[in-house]
Amino acid sequence: MKWRLVLLALLGMAFARVSEADQILARPTVLLNGWGNNAHVGAYEEGQNQGFNFGLNNDTTFAYTNAANATDASTTTFAFSAMQHTHKYAGCVYHFTAVAPSGVARILNIDSEVPASGTDGFIVTQRSAGVWYSIDSGISWVQVYNSARRNRTTDKITLAVSQDLSKVQVMVFSDSHDDMYHKVYDINISQPVAGYVNPKYVVVGVIYAPPGGKSFVDYTNSNTVSSTLTVTDTSTVGKTTSVSVTQPGGLFSFLGGSRTSTISNTLTQSNQDSVSVTASFTATSGLQLFGPGQTSPSNNCGPLATDFIGVDHDCDVIMVWVNPVMLFSQSTSGAFTWNGYGSSALDPVAPIHVVDILVGCLNGDIAASDSRCAPPLGEFQRTWAAAENWPAGQGPGLTPTDLNNILAADPWGRCTPTSAIGVAACPTFTTPGFTLLPPQFTLSSKTNVPYRAGAPQTTYMVSAMNATTQGQKSTTTYAQTYGIEDSFKGTGFLMGFGASVGQSQTLTTSFEVENKTTVMNTFTGTANITGPACNGTPCNPPYPPTPQKYGEGTEFDIFVDNFFGTFVFVPAAYN
Repeated sequence: MKWRLVLLALLGMAFARVSEADQILARPTVLLNGWGNNAHVGAYEEGQNQGFNFGLNNDTTFAYTNAANATDASTTTFAFSAMQHTHKYAGCVYHFTAVAPSGVARILNIDSEVPASGTDGFIVTQRSAGVWYSIDSGISWVQVYNSARRNRTTDKITLAVSQDLSKVQVMVFSDSHDDMYHKVYDINISQPVAGYVNPKYVVVGVIYAPPGGKSFVDYTNSNTVSSTLTVTDTSTVGKTTSVSVTQPGGLFSFLGGSRTSTISNTLTQSNQDSVSVTASFTATSGLQLFGPGQTSPSNNCGPLATDFIGVDHDCDVIMVWVNPVMLFSQSTSGAFTWNGYGSSALDPVAPIHVVDILVGCLNGDIAASDSRCAPPLGEFQRTWAAAENWPAGQGPGLTPTDLNNILAADPWGRCTPTSAIGVAACPTFTTPGFTLLPPQFTLSSKTNVPYRAGAPQTTYMVSAMNATTQGQKSTTTYAQTYGIEDSFKGTGFLMGFGASVGQSQTLTTSFEVENKTTVMNTFTGTANITGPACNGTPCNPPYPPTPQKYGEGTEFDIFVDNFFGTFVFVPAAYN
């Protein structure tokens, strides 16, 4: 099960030139141009097998002409071998110097051609020419091609993120019998242009309140308050999307287009698979939430907050990360790779700034000026990001639309303490048939948990049940604008990224969860439930009250929210 953040490309546009998408990191120098008997391996007699083939040979291998032309910045000059009316071999080996790893995979680019006969006045009749490369200083070689005819092509070989570039070599080789012509225009190593954009927020958790002010949920010892996210390009130009977390573990801060030395483990990330990233939240002081109540440590979330209203979703807490950056790199093909998250060092609360806000502050049940709402809403203004570049009419602060989108992360966000039983704003679980459908919600191992007057506290360990089927999907879509730091204005990264997602600086994203396998007994956390107080015989006031509202159940089923790894209490009985 996974929560996915899907990035929908609004304006798809292919990248026109290599220079807009990749930056060249290294050009080689000539290591060996021509060699004597048995001095280096080559592709001898591969055009016609005479028992030699790739390996050593006891004949002279001649040099390529103008070998340095394959290492300059020009794509019109070239190194070449032009053997005419003779049976000879030619070879040249290039090597690179070390370049410090950047956390992004590099690309070895080789631009070459085996021309048609008559090109530049040279005849091509027999045998072949080709290109090989090595990533272990020439111990072993991989053939790129070996052909008697080949149109000009730039071959691209992806090098591992950890590849030592000083061990990369390229060999060009020609075998003439009797006429062969080989041209090598350019050899270099590049990497996708990397950069980041500054969205306003990411919802990292929804914590649902339990029934009653003395009850609480506890995720302190759970690692499942997390989100698995996927960025997917849906434009129509055939680009692909992949994910590569360049820095698994803690998140670094970024400023001025560069990564700082600051790292935080409050949020950690790792590759989940080839298309998704898991971001896990760790609360340094523990992650607990009490139900509705008037006094500390209860959840003081509204004037109606007492044990006698059961579940009050105004008391739910949404955890909003307000200084994220999203890291991307772009390749020459127009594809972009999401490299996970960082945080903006512009924020004085950096490195990780997560704001907890009551649902009642978002749905209007608690006034924005209330002391419980004003501080988080003030942090949502993000004044520290005012200097970033924003679309016309937009700024760094969260808009009413943003707040509504955040509220929508809680399906009970508009379910108030006075909501009637059965209203659409208060999702329920009934038999037969779900209102709460998987895969976002699955019934946990705890059902019909009692909430009755005078009941002592009982602790329940909550786990998901074998209650899902394959192929189910749930998606919630919303949009937000993003900021850009000055350091990216006019850069190849920004031009390419803008072409991918639209020049309006709007990211359309969605929470998405899909069940592809059955889930069973996944530990999530604990629920500590204490029934409402009972004063006198009979209890006064009675519980449940008459008439009952939505949250005033006497038994609750506990559902796991697979978006965020938390759980929610849904009334199962009212008597």
